[in-house]
Amino acid sequence: YYQHVSGSAFTPVSAETLFSQFGGGCEYVYSGAPSVLTYPLILPYNSTVTALRVYYYDTSAGSDAQLRLLSFDDGLGFTALVTITTSGSAGRGYRTAYLNAPLDYANYSYVLEWYQPVDDSTLVLCGSRVSYTPPLFGAAALPLIMK
Repeated sequence: YYQHVSGSAFTPVSAETLFSQFGGGCEYVYSGAPSVLTYPLILPYNSTVTALRVYYYDTSAGSDAQLRLLSFDDGLGFTALVTITTSGSAGRGYRTAYLNAPLDYANYSYVLEWYQPVDDSTLVLCGSRVSYTPPLFGAAALPLIMK
């Protein structure tokens, strides 16, 4: 199973960050870098993330952007489950990282985070794709309700 998200669905963490569309669902930061754009990861309860892919446009010879999958512990901190760095300056591309991360929504929330270190269209987020395995039984995907 996959959850595919266009770059234009990501939103800035800071009100100081200004971003623009690049076309084809892509977006980039043009003011406020270094900047962070995020998207909440909401998958079926008890799913396991098996891979993360980032689609990007990178023509910056000196800088690379990052896409991370973060787990947040309700204000106590966060953990980067995986980090993917754009590479080189060849233009459009994608990179994939593989992992085995069971999701525990009872104790954590999950966010995709794009980090862009420069203010221009040389680093552009075009999308992400999360590969996951749902729980074996459909009812197991629902949260447990206790009286």
